[in-house]
Amino acid sequence: NFFIGFSEFQFILQIRSCISGYLIQESYKNLNYDRIQTFYSKTNEITKPKKMQMDEFIELRTIGIGSQSKATLFYHILDGKLVIIKIPYVYNSEKYVDREINNYQKIKNPFIPKFYGTVYYEKQTCPIIEYINGKLLKDAKIYKYSKTDKITILIQLLSIIEDFHKNHLIYRDLKPNNVIIDKNKNIVVIDYDQMIEDNTYNEESDEQQTVDFSSVYHAPEINSKNITNKVDIFSFGKIIE
Repeated sequence: NFFIGFSEFQFILQIRSCISGYLIQESYKNLNYDRIQTFYSKTNEITKPKKMQMDEFIELRTIGIGSQSKATLFYHILDGKLVIIKIPYVYNSEKYVDREINNYQKIKNPFIPKFYGTVYYEKQTCPIIEYINGKLLKDAKIYKYSKTDKITILIQLLSIIEDFHKNHLIYRDLKPNNVIIDKNKNIVVIDYDQMIEDNTYNEESDEQQTVDFSSVYHAPEINSKNITNKVDIFSFGKIIE
């Protein structure tokens, strides 16, 4: 029977809504895992990034808006996971999207979001990354943290900076807006569209015109053509301050 009454149709919609709500709530429960223990576990599976389709996702809400893109929370139906899809809204943003996708695949670290792949959305390729259930460092009530918690956060942050520099990368945009503290008080550094190799800045002649590095957390020489990885150390010091 291909025809159903209006009441039956309304019932189906309500059931679908209830099931979707339950599955999304369950996915939130899986977010509070121990990042460090999981990363170094022998059972940790490194999933290969893949191209996905938009019909695999349910859009939930906008998480944040940056200078190049907006981060939108989606539910991935097949995996039962909450993910962030970064949707660029700046003209000629392909360079930044490609850079971010490449950067996510250069470093493996427990304090970097997992990179799941890409999806073609709104006529452009968008990266799909792990949703971190926590607060930005700029919004966290640090005064409630113990001295041990604060030192642990700084050590974790310093360890990821060390990883960047060992791989000849300059993050360039380290600030409390780009650091999340999760429910276990571990940090996660987000946003990798400004991170470059330490020998590429001179090659990008339009970089100064397309990026606004004006935060108090940025080193004075950040907009010059001869920056080094010391700009990240400056930013780290400002965060300590």
